[in-house]
Amino acid sequence: MLVLGKNMFKRKVANLRRSGVLVLVLVAVLLANYIGSVLYARFDLTEDKRYTLSEVSETTFDKLDGKAYIRTFLGGELPIEFMRLRNGLSELLEEYDVRSEHQIEFVHENVQDVAHNEEDLQAYQRELIAHGIEALTVHERNAAGTQSERIVFPGLCISYRGQTLYVNLMRRDVTRNNDENITIALQRLEYVITSALAQLLQQNKPTVAFTTSHGELSQPYITDWQRDLTRRFKIQRFDTLSRVGMLDSCQMLVIANPKTPFSELEKLVLDQYVMRGGRLLLFINPVCTSVDSLQQYGRTFAIANELNLDDLLYRYGVRISTHLLQDAQCAPVPVNMAAVGEGARFTPLPWSYYPLLTPQSYTLLSRNVPFVYSRFPVTLELTKTNDSILKVPFLTSSKYARVVATPRMVELSEIREDLSRRPMPLADVPVGVLLEGKFRSVFEHRPLRTIAQGQTFDFRAKSTGARIVIFGDGTLAANDISYQNGRERILPLGFDKYTQQTFGNKELLENITLYLGGYEELLLLRGREYASQLLDARRLVRDRFQLLVLNITLPLLLLLFMGGIWWFIRWQRYRR
Repeated sequence: MLVLGKNMFKRKVANLRRSGVLVLVLVAVLLANYIGSVLYARFDLTEDKRYTLSEVSETTFDKLDGKAYIRTFLGGELPIEFMRLRNGLSELLEEYDVRSEHQIEFVHENVQDVAHNEEDLQAYQRELIAHGIEALTVHERNAAGTQSERIVFPGLCISYRGQTLYVNLMRRDVTRNNDENITIALQRLEYVITSALAQLLQQNKPTVAFTTSHGELSQPYITDWQRDLTRRFKIQRFDTLSRVGMLDSCQMLVIANPKTPFSELEKLVLDQYVMRGGRLLLFINPVCTSVDSLQQYGRTFAIANELNLDDLLYRYGVRISTHLLQDAQCAPVPVNMAAVGEGARFTPLPWSYYPLLTPQSYTLLSRNVPFVYSRFPVTLELTKTNDSILKVPFLTSSKYARVVATPRMVELSEIREDLSRRPMPLADVPVGVLLEGKFRSVFEHRPLRTIAQGQTFDFRAKSTGARIVIFGDGTLAANDISYQNGRERILPLGFDKYTQQTFGNKELLENITLYLGGYEELLLLRGREYASQLLDARRLVRDRFQLLVLNITLPLLLLLFMGGIWWFIRWQRYRR
């Protein structure tokens, strides 16, 4: 009886120990859940820190004074590649929600479920397109082998304190496949969303000035670009540059395709603006051509046009030539290939005077920007003078280019020549250049009182840090206009109506305006990159059977191994 009592006592003690262990485990789990609900920690172990938010985003969250609501248009069933975009977007927005102390809420909206019938659906899709959300047509092949089309709207809408902003998440670059385009979109997600939030929070906008007194691009042709500019800047136009210092309050000055010469007084105004740290964005083409004449008569005369800016720009470090650029990498134009007496039969053929310029990846100004559409550009030459200036050619020709002198007659019949048989000896010819540093005034040692027409001002012979961006194409920022039923329709900047493709003009200008406009931190965020972890498609095909066997058998073997270890431990414990 005594032995039996001792055994019962031992069992009770063992049971109490087990109960105590269970209670401790339960308390530990409850405590861990409580700590997890109060404290938040996330460790980014990726090499490129793709899941770590930037300081710009954190600073933006601190400025939020109320809830921001984000509605994406990526809900419902999506093609597989766009599910990757939605998953990446969800992960980022969840991080935004936590880091902003739950000031940001988001939902994925299924565009198909918003409308009750086909007519309402089409009206809603047109509304999204009108707000700038690009509609992408994706071709899918189902298990039965039939092909279908689906329209995807990779965009979102942000609402904050009565303001609403629509944001396009990606643009399809026809030179890349869907996976590459989506990878670029994923890299830019934080920039796109943080930039949109910053726009909604912005109170004081800097001023961007446009000159209008030299035949510059008229309002309809810069409407699309200015629509984007007004999100961050106030727009001011100057019909005359008559007083030194009148531009000092402007963050940036734009001169877009002037046609008439600048006077010495106007150049002095520009020069002193630069000497005071001003920032210039110039679209200059000293060669006059006529696209209308080319389309109507099949020819246009290319002749140099004096703008009286050569000495100013040469002193700053660049010379704008009067040689037209021809490039084997170019956009097509429709040409009537029908014989005489036949009906019109238009065929798109590459037109070397419309080069697709290459944005260089070694600078944030042009990184990840698609080809840029250009018409009759001229080349830029970096001078040896003022070598203290940083000179960065960020937009160039391809590796197969040449220049032709002007004046010359440009005839559309040249398009029939085989580009592969033309000598194209030049490579990476600059068409867009950044100049940055401390510039010397071109008016140093000149009679200022006579030039300034009696004005008194504090002349500066050397600038503080200034920035200048020059393009050898006056129409790089110009959108096309179409007419339907007598109504004017503004086409997107960079859109080619012949090929129905949108090139990188708008994205390049957005980078440049961020850089010149004082938003360098957003440009750094926009240029962020991480390596794409895509599967090796060739290995998947080659080793398909082995990979299937590995994926099926390895989990089962691991499960059997762990079960065997557990069985062995129990057998060792209870065999006695």
